[in-house]
Amino acid sequence: MKHTILLIALLIMMSTISVYSQRKTVNVKWKNVEKHVNKKPEMVKELINRLCDYDTTMTMEERALAFYGNALMVSTVKSEYISDDGWELLKKGKYPDALAKAKDALEVNRLSPTALNLAATAISEMIDAGDTSSLLLAEGQEYYNRFMLTLYVIGTTGDGSKEHPFVVIEVSDEYNFMRYFLDLWNYNSQSVVDGRLDKFELAKTSKYYASPTIHFDVSRHLQKLEEIFR
Repeated sequence: MKHTILLIALLIMMSTISVYSQRKTVNVKWKNVEKHVNKKPEMVKELINRLCDYDTTMTMEERALAFYGNALMVSTVKSEYISDDGWELLKKGKYPDALAKAKDALEVNRLSPTALNLAATAISEMIDAGDTSSLLLAEGQEYYNRFMLTLYVIGTTGDGSKEHPFVVIEVSDEYNFMRYFLDLWNYNSQSVVDGRLDKFELAKTSKYYASPTIHFDVSRHLQKLEEIFR
């Protein structure tokens, strides 16, 4: 991650960590989210729009319903596949092409942490390569802002313990959250606990997360895998 956009991302992370450290959590139950999506889809869509517009009047519960409700209304799997192609292009130095892939993924799921991170990183690389367009910088900041917002919402769903795991939608959310929200980059092992939790034994903690282990609720991801294999 690079220079100006990275600095902005870190500032956003620091502000969200401040709120997160208060340990207020939202209990996300997928059956309840699904009930809202089925009975009041327009209300959920309105919340999604408000979240994307950074509506500061939203409650934590409304933000969670928007983020997780969105996952039931779009193809998160498709956006992940498109983003994977974009990351491969990024590795090859094809930054504009990677950005185009990120935008394709965001057309499918505009709250995809992976796609948002890809878009911002591609723009950051383009700026480092010499593109000094102010419009490009503003676009990169927008992607990073929304990326950090999605991680903040994940951070409100638990504390990382087995009893209160962080709720994620895709496995990639785990790594984005650990790295860019909690500054956790190294772990010794990963295992599945109780058939629905991913447990990481951390090699190193950070000033944002002191426990040697962190748990994620991956029940939504496992449910989708089961449906695919059927």
